[in-house]
Amino acid sequence: MRSSYMLLIYATLFWAGNFTFGKALVEYVPPVTLSLMRWSLSFAVFFPFAWKELKANHRVLRTEWKTLLLLSFTGLATFNSLTYVSVQYTSSINAALMNSFTPVLVAILSFIFLQDRLRYQQWIGILISFAGVTWIITDGNIRHLLTLHFNKGDLIMSVAILSWAIYSLTMKKYGSRLPQKAAFLVTIGIAIVILFPFATWETLVRESWSIPTLHWLSVIYVGVFPSVISFICWNKAVIDVGPSKASTYLHLIVVFASLFGVLFLGEKIVMSQIMGGLFVITGVYLVSMQKMKPLSLNETKRQ
Repeated sequence: MRSSYMLLIYATLFWAGNFTFGKALVEYVPPVTLSLMRWSLSFAVFFPFAWKELKANHRVLRTEWKTLLLLSFTGLATFNSLTYVSVQYTSSINAALMNSFTPVLVAILSFIFLQDRLRYQQWIGILISFAGVTWIITDGNIRHLLTLHFNKGDLIMSVAILSWAIYSLTMKKYGSRLPQKAAFLVTIGIAIVILFPFATWETLVRESWSIPTLHWLSVIYVGVFPSVISFICWNKAVIDVGPSKASTYLHLIVVFASLFGVLFLGEKIVMSQIMGGLFVITGVYLVSMQKMKPLSLNETKRQ
């Protein structure tokens, strides 16, 4: 069991590194092109692990092509590309803090679309988390709400986490129908097809770019560790300890991303990030502390 918790730490550690090394890389390579490079490498690395399951379940995958397309578009192509666009304009620490709001957004959308009931503690948590995200976006100055002066990177990251929330809801509703490894491989392949024309356009309209030799190690990192190894570690640990306990470890992404940002990018942690992050994490804890109760059939009819 102890090894399962270590797997959760590894998974969040590598995911946090994606914010840091992604920010470093977008100085040299366009963001959509970086996303395409990442998933192309991931496909090559993951293919040997999923090939047998892919062959055994090709009929199921063809039947569920709409679900796979939505999962790929929202969770892989859009989320990751927008994350890389976002860190061009905001710090990796801010991006990670914004990302920590995702569980709350998933809870809200589950309430709206999946008829999951939220208890009053969870509504309080949602309000607290909204306050935290607002504090981060406005850099601790609420007057920015009146002047509409926001950090563009934070707003782009907000769209990214909405995309991930849609991915999470889709996976929650339809994921049980899919063979896990094969579906992940297929969604990577679809993401590559989606990203290719945008990356081509990006290359045509942007001046020539090149990646310094040492930074290719960062490309390998984002293509292997957060994309493949974190996925394997996370799923193995969730099977052992359960999703409820595992989800609490997602908060470590903020901690690790903050440390990486300070150590590798020279970023500084400011008070607005500390305060906003505390609000977000507190809100997420309140949302996660009790399971959402589905509406009964009779309650559904009354609405």
